[in-house]
Amino acid sequence: MVGRQGVSNEININQIDINQIQKVEIVEGPMSVVYGADALAGVINIITKNRSSEKLSLQAKVQEETVGSEYSPFARRGTHIRSVSGNYGVNNWNIGAGFSQNNFGGWQGEETGRQKEWLPKDQNFVNLKAGYLKEDLSIDYQVDYLNETVFSDGTDARLEVIDQEYATNRWMHRINGQWDSSDKFALNWQGGFTNYTRNTKTRVTNVRTGENYLSKAPDSQSSIDYNGFSWRILGQMKINSKFKLQPGIDLNLESGSGERITQNEGIQDYAAFLSAKWSPTESIQIKPELRKSYNSAYEAPVVIPSINTKFRLNEYLSLRLAYAKGFRAPSIRELYFNFFDASHSITGNPDLKAETSHSINTSLDWNKELSEEWKIGAVLGGFYNSVDNRIAYGQDPTDIQITTLFNVENYKTAGATFSYNHRYKNFSGNLGFSYIGRYNQLTEQAVLVPDMSWTPEVNTNLSYTHAPWKTAFTLYYKMTGSLPGYETIIDSEGNAAATEILLDGYQLNQ
Repeated sequence: MVGRQGVSNEININQIDINQIQKVEIVEGPMSVVYGADALAGVINIITKNRSSEKLSLQAKVQEETVGSEYSPFARRGTHIRSVSGNYGVNNWNIGAGFSQNNFGGWQGEETGRQKEWLPKDQNFVNLKAGYLKEDLSIDYQVDYLNETVFSDGTDARLEVIDQEYATNRWMHRINGQWDSSDKFALNWQGGFTNYTRNTKTRVTNVRTGENYLSKAPDSQSSIDYNGFSWRILGQMKINSKFKLQPGIDLNLESGSGERITQNEGIQDYAAFLSAKWSPTESIQIKPELRKSYNSAYEAPVVIPSINTKFRLNEYLSLRLAYAKGFRAPSIRELYFNFFDASHSITGNPDLKAETSHSINTSLDWNKELSEEWKIGAVLGGFYNSVDNRIAYGQDPTDIQITTLFNVENYKTAGATFSYNHRYKNFSGNLGFSYIGRYNQLTEQAVLVPDMSWTPEVNTNLSYTHAPWKTAFTLYYKMTGSLPGYETIIDSEGNAAATEILLDGYQLNQ
């Protein structure tokens, strides 16, 4: 899918219909060869629901939530979610349709008068899908439509109040399929086309007369339009029982236009990659990968390599080691998008450089089954990432009132993680700990942050499943420690320097 950030991974997941999601999986380890941009240290994969195995199925849901203490079932207070969907299967065909609605009344918070801390919004989702399945061939097509309106009421005034509406329309076409030619070769393909438009309307209301009209101020009315196309083909080749190959082609195209986007020719990214899996013994797996990319706006590295390995040390213990190089070109939004209104002054930066990066990951996994009803396990992990020319937001050095994008010459993260899980009969629990550090170097001439800034985090959960009721009861707890950071100041001699700041930690209980 494509958003205002283009086809990069900065997608507003609030614009995905939650009723279409089957599960979310996290794949750790370098994935930049197969998945491209931003997959240096892993992938968060949002998996939509598969076709229904029933000949006929219907489903309806209603969900009502308070927002703090604010709620009304028939007014714009609280959250109101409704959905209905159905599937019908005949012979080798399956068709389905669904409609969802999400009305959020916003939240007043500490604001007074007409303004809200969280803005109200209305969302309507529609989806249609069709699929064909045979023994060696499957094809699925789905189209999704989203209409979203976000309401931003202005501050109280004696003469005129100024309100804004942000209206989004998104079309997403998706197709995927698989052809099993033989037990040694299979072909997978997946493609998508997204059209995304957003219109901003600014309205003025005369407090005395009630007259309402569109504002004529500069940039008060605007629209943007994005198109994104992606296509991926994967081959699965089994050479023998110990060696497999996965060749692939990956295409990503984006274009954008509108009053707030300067003239551009769009960006195209084409890539071919090859992944191999070699298992010389039952205890060793080695997966080397290579990716060759062409970007229409930036020069990509000659080749992008990665390697993932797994060593089974004994019946209970396994070791994973991985390395990958990454490359990410800026999106159209980062290069050309300009946004100025009463509360925003943001410009794109057409002089941005592309990011390049290196990532190292390792983990030690221990799992033991004490009995059929009693299982325990633990994972100790570590990682190190180094990103050159990381794209980030900051103040424009020529005008500190304007926010723009710039390249951080060197950005690093490192850390250690530990998790322990325990399952006994109907009880299960998990305890996790991480200690993560971050480092920024703006330029070689001015190293503003000399050391890593470290933050601890603890999370745990305990769950009990009552089988007769098919119901699970779960308690969650998470603690994030204080987050050290730095801000730029001017010292007594007029030079830029860094001073440490500390963001408060927080806790979550559910």
